[in-house]
Amino acid sequence: MSLRLKTLLSIALMLIVFVSMLLALAWFVVLQGFIDLEKSLVNRNLERSTRALAETVNQLDHTVHDWAAWNDTYAFSRI
Repeated sequence: MSLRLKTLLSIALMLIVFVSMLLALAWFVVLQGFIDLEKSLVNRNLERSTRALAETVNQLDHTVHDWAAWNDTYAFSRI
């Protein structure tokens, strides 16, 4: 095996190892970034939906209290 072939093979092997390590590192960094971003979005949307549901419950509670007073008034006036 000639020196030129050995040099070419060693450079190619180092290049393959370097590129694969770079891809693996980028994959884990980018993937972790997307996982963090997705968790953040899920938490924000969960908080928004919780607040919306609480607001709906508060509106229903207000309406029920309003109607309950009218029901008592109607029952009293029917006597």
